[in-house]
Amino acid sequence: LFEKIIYEFKTDKFNDKLQEDVLYKITSNPYTKNNYRTFFIGKEKDNISKKEFNKILKGHIQLVKELFEPLQMISYEAISHNGLEIAYQVWESQDALTKAFSGEVGKKATDDVSRFMNGLVFKEAHNNLR
Repeated sequence: LFEKIIYEFKTDKFNDKLQEDVLYKITSNPYTKNNYRTFFIGKEKDNISKKEFNKILKGHIQLVKELFEPLQMISYEAISHNGLEIAYQVWESQDALTKAFSGEVGKKATDDVSRFMNGLVFKEAHNNLR
């Protein structure tokens, strides 16, 4: 599934869409085993073509970085594969995640993702994954 290449996510490095099967490190700050981790899988909606999915996903990833990095999202890695986004996030704490998603910022992010993707999995990731 995953190519061995990992790209730092920089908007000037890509054209209009993400490449499939490439793991992107959107943010990658140091973290410890005490930080809170989440795992997300989302699937494109039926009305979104595979061609458009990665283009829209790139914009969503940029938005998530802008919204949540100031709210203690420490690390965010994502990959696009066949109409799926698979993402791994590390937060300062579970409380930081809860606060980020409970306000207007969280609503903005969830409204954005819901326009093109259905969330299949969003749950705590175990510390032994990384």
